[in-house]
Amino acid sequence: VEGESFQGGLAFTLEPAEYGSKDDPSIYQWTAGLIGTLSDTVQLQQSFSEKYRTMTLVACNARSLGLDHVTGILQADHDLHLRIFLSLMQPILQDIRVEYNFGEETLDVEFDVDEAAVNKPLVVAGFHVDDEDELTPAASAGVQLGDQLLMVEVTELDGRMKKITNFQEMRQLLGLSDSEATAVAMTLTFGSQSRWKTEESNETVKKAVAQAESISELLPTWQEIKEGAKRCLERRDFSNLREAVMSRAFLFRAKCDLVQALVTAGFALHHDVFVSKALQLHKRFEPATDRELQNYFEGRDNLQLRDEILIAQLDVLTNTWRSLPQIIKEDVPEVLRSLFRPEVEIVLIREAVKALEEKWRIARGSNSKDGDQNLKMPEELVRFFKYMRPATDESTGQRELSMVWIIKAWSVEKMRQREVQNDVAAITGIYENAESFWEHRVKNAHKRAEEAQELLERAVQKEVIRVVLCSSISDLEKVQAMLSESLMLTKDCKIGDSENVP
Repeated sequence: VEGESFQGGLAFTLEPAEYGSKDDPSIYQWTAGLIGTLSDTVQLQQSFSEKYRTMTLVACNARSLGLDHVTGILQADHDLHLRIFLSLMQPILQDIRVEYNFGEETLDVEFDVDEAAVNKPLVVAGFHVDDEDELTPAASAGVQLGDQLLMVEVTELDGRMKKITNFQEMRQLLGLSDSEATAVAMTLTFGSQSRWKTEESNETVKKAVAQAESISELLPTWQEIKEGAKRCLERRDFSNLREAVMSRAFLFRAKCDLVQALVTAGFALHHDVFVSKALQLHKRFEPATDRELQNYFEGRDNLQLRDEILIAQLDVLTNTWRSLPQIIKEDVPEVLRSLFRPEVEIVLIREAVKALEEKWRIARGSNSKDGDQNLKMPEELVRFFKYMRPATDESTGQRELSMVWIIKAWSVEKMRQREVQNDVAAITGIYENAESFWEHRVKNAHKRAEEAQELLERAVQKEVIRVVLCSSISDLEKVQAMLSESLMLTKDCKIGDSENVP
């Protein structure tokens, strides 16, 4: 390289190297081959967390929001957008829940059915598919080969939820042993493979949290969700708009799940330092009230869909409030004012809680407290009451969960503070109604238990005692079905070789 000064600047003449240039093919090819080999080796040795970072960067480069006359790849291909979402989400989620109604569908997951494995964990060995290009419900939810079935939840005839974690009982319930499947509807909870790769999983979660702001740029807008749902209907992937939008295999639910996972992990790893990234995620999440949703899903025909979207968003806001460090709630009110605005998030919460209360009332089937059959509260309402306590419930030992901090945060603007107070008061009223309902049920249950105890004592005094041997849970369930509320047999009972009990 030769150079000289010219009028205050520098001019250089570059001469090609004597060795290793394209003019020396043998040296050039040897060098290029060696570099290629080393590059491949580095790529193969990359950790999963580094590949996660690379995928995020590539996805962000395929996104082009806010640019005039430019359409990014992800905007044009909603299926690719969804696949990227699921890929980003799977490594940082712990459990996957899949609901089945065996009256309308069959179990799409294959487990090990070896007789010697009866008491061993159920591990996913494959999927039942009619079309190789079609995702099954479990695969759409993110279940992968090697994932383990952790729990089966079954709704019993009286509305109670029964949770089964015993491997042998789960096999019997799913019809994987000699017996037939014994339930129509159930929810299966799977543990991701990443649960057992602790070190690698933690590194991936850290990488995801570090890139939370970049990932937030990938969150779909409401317009993209609307257009994507219409395309799914055009392809007949779903039978109606509500089924498309609320499917776990679609952008909206994937968006909710990803934001929840990142917020939970972010505050757990970095505490208050994660606030700026949480605010960016929240902004890009774009919480929407019913009024805003009508711009995309208008009319009474979409009323149920809008309610379900509100409820899904409520879960995200509940998780954000639960994860937010106490020091932020007490000492940094401006963060609360950004996360819980009177005209957006607070209204959304009130609308969603009201929709859940109505859903619960309809499920119970009667306004009479003594006539309720299905008592189970919607899970979203249970989580909300557990993690976002009413302002009147500040002294319950979970002070950091009280909504009073949101009211205090808006003390700088009295008019908006009154709006918050009014909505929180409406939410508190729903909470108190639910509390009163359960207190009434507990008192009635206690009364019935005392009556049953008296009847049992009379039977013992008369020495009229008969024993029925139950060898399985199904036998116990048969006996239970024959009992009245006072624990008296309603018909003759005979189980196995035991004598008939009239």
